[in-house]
Amino acid sequence: MDGQSAGSTAAAFMGSRAADCAVVLGINVSPADCVAAGSLGTDQHAKKIQFFSWEDRKGPRGYLYQDPTDEAKLLKDNPSLQDKSAPLREDRVKENALTVVRQRGGDVTEPAEVLGEYTLQFGKYKGKSFRWLLKNDVGYTTYLIKHREKEEAAGVSTTEGHYKASLLSFVGYARSFGEIESLCLYESEKPTAQAASEDDQLVGFGNYAKSTWREVWDNRADGFASFILRTKTHSGSRMYRLQQYLRKKESVSVSSPPVLASSAPDEATMMDDDEELERPMLSITPSKLQVHSFAVPVAAAAIPGVSPGAKTVPPPALSKPASGTTAELRASPVDAPGRKRKTPVPLEDSGKDVPSAQPFVPVPLRCDQDMTSWSCSQHQKLWMRTELQDLGLWPGSPPVRNPGNAISLWCLPPQPQLLDMGAALPSPNLFQLHPFFIWKPESDIMVRLRNNCILPCLHGCPYPNVVSAGVGRPRVIVGTGGQYYIMSSRLCCKACRRFWFADSPRWQEKLPKRFTNLLPAFLTYKKAICKSVMDELRRTGHSPGDMANQVNELMQLKYERAHLAYLHAIESVREAEAGVYGQRTIGRFVRKENTPRDFGPYGEKDAWCGISVSSYYLTDCLLDEFRRQEPAMSKLLQGTFGQVFRSDHTRKVAQKVTLASGAMSSYAIMNENWLIVSWVMVQSESEKSLETMYQGLAKRYSDTGVEKAGFHWMDRDCCAPFHIPNCIPDEHLHWDAWKSTPLIVARATSGSLANTCASRAHFNTNIAVKLDLFHCLRRFSRECTSEHQPLFSTFCQLLSAAFSVVDQEDLKRLQEAYEFCGIHPANPTKQHVRQHCRIKIPQPTELLDRVEKVLKHFHLATDPNNVQLFRPSMLKMWRIQRVHILRGCLSDPELSEGIMYRFGGTLQLNHVPGEGAKVPNWIPVRGTSQQEGYHFHQAKWITGTQVSTELFQAQGMTGVARWNYQRLVDLKQPGVILPAVFDPELVAELNSATNRVTGQEKYPVLHSSHRDTGEKFGLEYTEPGCRPVPLDWDKH
Repeated sequence: MDGQSAGSTAAAFMGSRAADCAVVLGINVSPADCVAAGSLGTDQHAKKIQFFSWEDRKGPRGYLYQDPTDEAKLLKDNPSLQDKSAPLREDRVKENALTVVRQRGGDVTEPAEVLGEYTLQFGKYKGKSFRWLLKNDVGYTTYLIKHREKEEAAGVSTTEGHYKASLLSFVGYARSFGEIESLCLYESEKPTAQAASEDDQLVGFGNYAKSTWREVWDNRADGFASFILRTKTHSGSRMYRLQQYLRKKESVSVSSPPVLASSAPDEATMMDDDEELERPMLSITPSKLQVHSFAVPVAAAAIPGVSPGAKTVPPPALSKPASGTTAELRASPVDAPGRKRKTPVPLEDSGKDVPSAQPFVPVPLRCDQDMTSWSCSQHQKLWMRTELQDLGLWPGSPPVRNPGNAISLWCLPPQPQLLDMGAALPSPNLFQLHPFFIWKPESDIMVRLRNNCILPCLHGCPYPNVVSAGVGRPRVIVGTGGQYYIMSSRLCCKACRRFWFADSPRWQEKLPKRFTNLLPAFLTYKKAICKSVMDELRRTGHSPGDMANQVNELMQLKYERAHLAYLHAIESVREAEAGVYGQRTIGRFVRKENTPRDFGPYGEKDAWCGISVSSYYLTDCLLDEFRRQEPAMSKLLQGTFGQVFRSDHTRKVAQKVTLASGAMSSYAIMNENWLIVSWVMVQSESEKSLETMYQGLAKRYSDTGVEKAGFHWMDRDCCAPFHIPNCIPDEHLHWDAWKSTPLIVARATSGSLANTCASRAHFNTNIAVKLDLFHCLRRFSRECTSEHQPLFSTFCQLLSAAFSVVDQEDLKRLQEAYEFCGIHPANPTKQHVRQHCRIKIPQPTELLDRVEKVLKHFHLATDPNNVQLFRPSMLKMWRIQRVHILRGCLSDPELSEGIMYRFGGTLQLNHVPGEGAKVPNWIPVRGTSQQEGYHFHQAKWITGTQVSTELFQAQGMTGVARWNYQRLVDLKQPGVILPAVFDPELVAELNSATNRVTGQEKYPVLHSSHRDTGEKFGLEYTEPGCRPVPLDWDKH
């Protein structure tokens, strides 16, 4: 580990930072492991590789020097030596770091050692390792840590993409060293010298670090003052204090034209003290900048009861609405007990000058009312602000009385076709509004949901006091019905003075289930998706690419329909003015401009502000949803039992997974009700590869006390191994070579006949292993010359009849039903016989005689072209299958009932009423033919031709769980209540909640076991002696 020579000081801090490093690396570390990491002594640290020592970098007081080394200065002062390439993704950086650690023989499970080899993806030292930066420039390291602390205190993030991931990783790595932590603490407590006056304060950062505040104001024409005024800063920083000084100076000189030429850009700067990021911002010309402040008359600030941030509409006598203005829903001045009545009033267009009696002055909003960082259109911002003001949720708005708190958290836009715009043409902004959902858990409107629950602090304060710290921000959500927003509040804990947003995924994990169940979307750190999209993706089983195309088409359709509605509204106004309806209106004579405004394209930010969803993001969402559902799926699979096993291998689905080790096989065990008991992916088809799986099955049965399965039908390895020599040439032409002599029978049935398969060795020593009839018949058909041979179909029918003996009582009952229904002659069809009659495979002696007669009948049989039906290899295949027949691998076991079938109810033959037409349904218990259909469905679950291991595991496990659920539905067991939807996690929560409230579970048949047997399924299964398949969930 890097810096291990730091001794016990670094070891003490490793315990508190081990979890952070593990999260960055994607390593699962338990809290106990973190405590153990913190308790490591210097003896254990001495065993690690020491890369550098802190002793030569410490000053007289024991703190680290912050000056860069000569190597760092050379790179810093020469831009030509700096790395200008594009930043790498975090997973690529991690792979490179792991390669370096493995090459030098390090410990890849040690988070800090791997993080030391991460390479920086930002700044002057881009491309250098984390360990190199700690060694060569401690000052830059402390600056980055302070910058991150300012972001956390403000509850905002000024960096995005790969830069942010690299910054977070490096800060977590640096703070794991005690020397760095102590230096940061020393710097924060160090007193600062105060200037004689406010004008003499030094800037202290960037190229203007030695300039005073007065010099910045006097030389504001160079653009630096404009840059400071429009930049989003953190409270208490140097730039923030300078910004307040400049705003004060600007408010004094109201009579002169404002120097401010722009406001905050859409994307805030990455670091406010970095010269590299300051230089390109200063290169922006004033003509490219925009003002985001609200313009109000000077006299408005002096009006009592009007906040400085409120947008004031000039009176009609002083100003006239310009053409093409937007419309906003403004609260009516009439008080009402409920929500206020809204009236559309024209708003001044920010892009045009409006005559007024007073000059307009840019007045910035309060920090808790700032809307400049909202990622939506301007009219969407205004409408959402109006709605929040009407509910009393906007900071500074008066409280609103809602009797019984009968309100909805959903805010739907007004119907634009119903709004009375007077003489003005309909505004496209009214057709471009999207609904939004209010998410303010700390507000009084959610007091009933909150009840007596104390909202937790994001940072784990023991006595949290969470309050609102601002209006918050909206996040756009992709749904099947179009896009909408979630308006999340900005929160603050008064105990620790730290800020965050209510839509933070880390904070949602701390909330009770009743809170997160209310949210209509799954929120991640960067994006969000509606639950309806995930439900549709899980229900249909579509690929993420198909689902992305479907969702994008639905959102485009909503946009086009809104555009069509806007055009219809314009036509309606023009038709009324033309007298189409019998009376002309005079609106066109009052309006100054008759040209309708452009609706704008789909993705324009100041218009529809549409978004799109990619298949990659849906894949990540699908994997995240699977991780949430995986515990419930595994427990349901671990709670499935059976008295009869049917197992089979297949490579159809395994060909779709991309593996470096080559092809794999899918192995599934099915019970008598066609439910999957276990499913694993194996790299070899030997019995040894299944030992771990059957050991887990044995533990599952033993822990619950369920009787183990007594029969097992397999596709191979049903009895003890034997050897059949190759046939001599032309031997198959003589029938004597096909006959079964007593010597052949004695050799086949002598000695130990039981095999040592995994199910018998590790699950149940008394289990009866049988060979599946379907695979036996398929081996016969493969040795025919061609499926198109005229005798092939007749041979298959007679061979199948030789293996099957129909129960005569069932056949007689079916014939009587035919006669009762008036069907003459009473000859049941093959389908009716298979469905309503039980079929038995005879004992070895009888079965051998029946099959041998069929082979003798077709021996040397040819078609009109003199082509024989049998290949020469049919003789050896017959000798192999004859051994299985003589050993009883195919014959039905002798049971009390005689035939292995389960009763599936009765039905009326040909829908004829009466007892005489009632026939039973018999479902076979033996065999694996049902698994062939399962293989077909399993291949459809995995979408695409080549998928990643993570997507294969997610879709495969989801398909198995849905298959088992559908089989339970098809059983139609009396008294069994099943949900109409498939959601294992939801059903588990329903059962748990109903058990707590009513004392009994809602769906007891889907009860999941609380004990974990440790079984692994799919690609998570590890074969004995084989390397596990890598599943890197963190890269998604």
